[in-house]
Amino acid sequence: MTESPRPHILLRDQAPPDTRTYSGGGGGGTYPRTSYEQHARRVFREAEELRALFSKLSRSEHMLEKRYVRIELPDDCKVTGADGRKIEEVVHGTIVGSPSLNVGHFSTSPSSFSLLLEELARYADSTVGKSKFAAIERLAAIPFHEKLGSGMAGAFNEDDTELDVLLGLFPDLLSRERDSVCQGIKAMLSAAGGTFAGATEGETGVYIRVRARAADVQAVAQSFISIQSVDRTEEVVELSSRPGPQIETGVTVVPRDDAPLVCVIDTGVATGSRFIDPFVVAREQPLGPPHSEDHGTFVASRVLFGDSIRDQVAAGTLDNRTRVVSVSAFTRDSIGNKIPPTTEQLIRIVRDTVARWHTQARVFNLSLNLSKPDQAGATVGNTVSPLAAEIDALSRRYSVLFVVSAGNYPPTGSPPPADPFPDYFTREETRVLAPAEAMLAITVGSCAERENGGSMVSAGSPSPFTRRGPGLGTFRKPDILAHGGNNGAGWRDHDDLSVAGIGPQGDAIAYGCGTSYAAPVVASLAAQILDCIPNATVELVRALLVHFARYPDDARTSDVLSKVVGNGRIDPARILRSTQWQQTYAFMGHIDFRQILRIPFYVPSGLTRRKTLERLRVRCTVAFAPETNRTLRSGYCKSNLRCKLVKLDSQSREKEVTSEKCAEAMQDRYSSVVRLERTFSRHVGHGDWKLLVEQESRWRLKDSRTPVAALVTVEDPKSERGIDIRAMIRAEAQGRYATELTAKHVLRV
Repeated sequence: MTESPRPHILLRDQAPPDTRTYSGGGGGGTYPRTSYEQHARRVFREAEELRALFSKLSRSEHMLEKRYVRIELPDDCKVTGADGRKIEEVVHGTIVGSPSLNVGHFSTSPSSFSLLLEELARYADSTVGKSKFAAIERLAAIPFHEKLGSGMAGAFNEDDTELDVLLGLFPDLLSRERDSVCQGIKAMLSAAGGTFAGATEGETGVYIRVRARAADVQAVAQSFISIQSVDRTEEVVELSSRPGPQIETGVTVVPRDDAPLVCVIDTGVATGSRFIDPFVVAREQPLGPPHSEDHGTFVASRVLFGDSIRDQVAAGTLDNRTRVVSVSAFTRDSIGNKIPPTTEQLIRIVRDTVARWHTQARVFNLSLNLSKPDQAGATVGNTVSPLAAEIDALSRRYSVLFVVSAGNYPPTGSPPPADPFPDYFTREETRVLAPAEAMLAITVGSCAERENGGSMVSAGSPSPFTRRGPGLGTFRKPDILAHGGNNGAGWRDHDDLSVAGIGPQGDAIAYGCGTSYAAPVVASLAAQILDCIPNATVELVRALLVHFARYPDDARTSDVLSKVVGNGRIDPARILRSTQWQQTYAFMGHIDFRQILRIPFYVPSGLTRRKTLERLRVRCTVAFAPETNRTLRSGYCKSNLRCKLVKLDSQSREKEVTSEKCAEAMQDRYSSVVRLERTFSRHVGHGDWKLLVEQESRWRLKDSRTPVAALVTVEDPKSERGIDIRAMIRAEAQGRYATELTAKHVLRV
C-alpha cells in the first residue's frame, strides 16, 4: 500500500507576528593609560611618519582618494565589535582587513587623514589626558607580512626564487585608480625584469597576476599601499576516467525539455553524442577550443542522469533530470598541449558565467580544485582563497548556489598513504582543497555506495580518497557526502566499485572515483529542488540538503571521521516529505541586523504526554547568506545567527526550553549554517513553540538585510507504532498550519 504523502508545513507566507528590533548599548569610557601625555606624543609621531610616507607615494598612487593604515589596539581590545567601530569613527574610515583580533587595516581618505593629524596634534598638546585616541596602541603602514595569504611566508626566504603570484588591490578603489595602480606596478616590474601577466576584476576586487623574483614581488607589495593581499597562483586539478563498454544502440533517450539548467564549469562536454547533445543548451569556450572533454563529459553526464546511469543503461532508457550549460575552462596550444586556467582566469570565467546565466540557471557545478604547484595537495589555511571568496560574493549578489568538490587525496602522482583508513586523515595535508572552503557553497565529499570482499571501506562509509575538514578555521566542511566511489585493497581501481558516467566520446560508459564525480549528483539534486518547489530560495536548498543528510553513527564517536563526513550523506527520499514520526516546518525570508525572528511551530500533546524516555526531539537547521570579506581572515563571515528554542506558557510568555540530553554540538559560530538538536525526556510541554533567530555582527555591514531559511523538525525518537505527528498537529492546531511546501515532482538521483 502506498504511504500517503506528508509534505512539510510552509511558514513562508506566515510572517512571524512578533518580530522586533532593538538597539544595542553604546558608550564606554576611554582606554586607561599610565601616561596620556606620553601616549599622545608617540601616536602623533607615528602619524607624522605615516604622513611622510604618504607624501612619497608614486605618481600612480599620489591621486588616490584612499589611504590605508594599520591600527593596533591593546591586547585586551578587539577590532571586532564595539572597539573597532569606535576606531572607525576616530579615523573617519572603515575596517577593510583584520589579520588578528586586536589589529585592523583601515581605509580612510586624504582629507580624513589630515583631520586625524590635526586632532592628534591637539591631543599631544593637551593637558586634559583622557581621549578617544587612547585605545590606539600603534599607528603604522600595513606591513608586507600582513598582506601575505596562507602558506606564502616561506616563499620569500630566497630573494632569487621565481614566483607566480596574485596581487589583490583594495576593493574600494575607483576604476580609474585601479588602472593607474596597474600601470605603476607594470612599470616597476618591467624595470626589475618581471612580468605583468594581466589583471582580473572580480566581485571581491582586482587581482593582478605577476611573475618576478621574490625580492621584486616584495618590493612591489611594499611600495604600493593599494595592494591588499599577495597570494600564490594555483593549478587546477582534474581527473581522468577509465573507459568502459560501448552503450548499445538499442538504448533510447527520453528527453525532458523543461528540466532545470545547471552550469557545468569544467573541461567542456563532448559534442556529437546522441545521449548528451539533446540536453546541452549552450557551449562556451572563453579561453579557446577545449583540450580534452573527458572530465567535463563525465561530470555533465552525472548532472544529467544522476547516480543511476548503470541502471538506466541496463533498462534501455536514459532520461534526464536536468539540462546543462557547458563552460570549458581549459584550452590547448597550437600543437594540442593542454593549457589549464590560471587562478585569475578561473575567477573571471566563474564571474562572467554567473553574470550571463544566473537568471536561467541557479546552480553552478565546479568539480575543479586548486593545488599549489610546489606543495603536494596544499590545503586551505587561515585565509579564504580568492576563488572561494569570489564564489561567495557571487552567490550572495545573484542568489545562486555553487556546488563544489572537496578534493581528492592523495594528490595525483603521489604515493598512497601507508596508514590504514581512516588514520591518515589526522594529517594536515588531507584537508579540503580550495575553493571547497567557500561558505555559501555546498561542498561535497565522497562516500562509497558499492563494496566487495576486498574494498577498502564498506558501503555507506566515507570514500578512502575524500578530503576532510575543517575548512576555514573550525567551520564544518565538507557540507555533505554523495556517492563518489570506492577503492580496492592497496588503493587499486575497480570498475565495479567506481561510479559510472559517460566517456569523452559520448558513446560509452566510463568509470572513475573522486569527489568531482560526487558533486554533480548534488548539483542535479539542488536544481531539481529549486525547480519543483515554487519560489524556493537557494538558502532553503542548502538547509534541506544539510538538514536531511544522514549522519553516520560511527562518526559520532570518532573525531577523525566527524571531520570527514561533514553533516552526513545525502538522503533525497527525506528532503521533500515528512513521515508519520517526523513533521518539518519550513520558513523562507530575510533577517535584519539585530533583529529577532520568531518562527512558530507546534508540538502536539500526543508526543509529550507519553510515559517514556526520549519523548520528543526537535532538530533545527538555519541557512543564511552573510556578507563576507577574505581580508578579515577568521572574521570572514561578517554575521552570526544566534538561535534558541522557547515555549509559550499559558500567558503567551516565552520560556527558554532546555533538555536533559543534547546531541552532538552542531552549531558553528559565524558559519553560514547553524544546527540545533535537542532531545526531551521529561518536563516538556506541548503547544506553541518558537525558534528565535537573531542576526548579530562584529563588523559594520553594507547590506544588513540577509536572506535566511529555517527548518524545524518535530519527531519521535522512538518511532513508536501508532504515532502520526502530522495528524496530531492537524487535530490540536486546527487550521493554523494549512500551507504546505508542495513539490511538483519527486527528486531523482
